[in-house]
Parts: sequence; C-alpha cells; structure tokens
Amino acid sequence: MPPPAHAAKTPLEREAEQCLAWYRPLLRDPAGAYLTEPSKEGRVVSITVHATNGFGGYVTRRAGCEIHMGKLNVTGTKIHAERTGW
Repeated sequence: MPPPAHAAKTPLEREAEQCLAWYRPLLRDPAGAYLTEPSKEGRVVSITVHATNGFGGYVTRRAGCEIHMGKLNVTGTKIHAERTGW
C-alpha cells in the first residue's frame, strides 16, 4: 500500500510561507512563529503572524509582502513592513 499523499500546497500557501520566512528574523522566537489567514490582492500577500512575546504568550500581527511572479520582492516587502510598523 502506498503512503498517503500529501496535499499539494496552493500558490497562495507557498507565497504566504515566503512572507513568513522574511519576517521570522524580526521576531523574538522565530522558530515558534506560524501564520494564518493568508490573502492576496494584486501582488500583495497578507498574513497574520502568530509569535511569542516577551512574556511567553502569543500575539498576532498582520504582515504584508510583495510577490512578483511567485518570488518575494524584498524592496516592496520592506515598504509594506515599514508601513505597518515592523
């Protein structure tokens, strides 16, 4: 019997993961961070980042990334990060 097939990730899921990877170095506990609520409007992918704060609790924050042809655009993403106070 073959092993169970894993569901392929959608383009939005892959882009959202790229976005989270860009924000991880800015977090107190990058390894424990995860994302929810990915959405896309035009070339901007928005996610909700869940990460621990200095007190050990989880906090959420929206983040945005610019994606062009499936790849994260660093310059555009920096602009989105600055606009949202990252």
